[in-house]
Amino acid sequence: MQSQSMVRWNTYKKSALRSAFDVSDALGKAKRDREKQQNRELLTRLIDITLYLARQGKAFRGDDESDTSRNQGNFLELVKMFSQYDSVLKLHLENLKCQKIGKNRCQVSLLSNRTQNDLIKALATFTKREIRKEIEEATIYSVLIDETTDVSHCEQVSIVVRYVYQMEIKERFLQVCNVAKTTGEEMEKTVLDLLKNNNLQIENMRGQGYDGAANMSGQYKGLQSRILQHNN
Repeated sequence: MQSQSMVRWNTYKKSALRSAFDVSDALGKAKRDREKQQNRELLTRLIDITLYLARQGKAFRGDDESDTSRNQGNFLELVKMFSQYDSVLKLHLENLKCQKIGKNRCQVSLLSNRTQNDLIKALATFTKREIRKEIEEATIYSVLIDETTDVSHCEQVSIVVRYVYQMEIKERFLQVCNVAKTTGEEMEKTVLDLLKNNNLQIENMRGQGYDGAANMSGQYKGLQSRILQHNN
């Protein structure tokens, strides 16, 4: 009789322990699901802010992004402004502030310069993917290429793709490339690498547009003539 009671008692303890673990797992999963949903809602708003600044051609960062700064840059200032009207952003900023005051381990803020750069890169990747899809459907395309020097006096090449998609002429900025030299040979390598990286077939190129510099449109050694040799 005593043996049976011990067996029943052990069985009950195991069952109760298993139930406690199940409840704990369920609560933990529910908490993680809530955090995931909150992060999705937060990222949706940050992506919209990133899209707005990128579309308007505005700078993201400020000269002083410290907590005491009166102007932390366009990105952070827009986050603070929208938090006055949006509960998701408001709650996120309040949580970050409370953690800093309590000197607790801060949650991921998703507002750092690294996060801003990650958002920009992700949107750029998506945009280029959509452009490539349109070009693949259009099949043939032309390129418009121009060289310039940035504020640090580094040579750069900007590349625009022109094509017809759904009976509408499209001109899409594709990329800016840094170049060590602006010779016809170096420019040829840059353009061929860019076409390859974007899965654009050079045999489908039907036009080239450059400025009047010899290294670009020269009849014999310019970029134009070099590209034509690949596209006979």
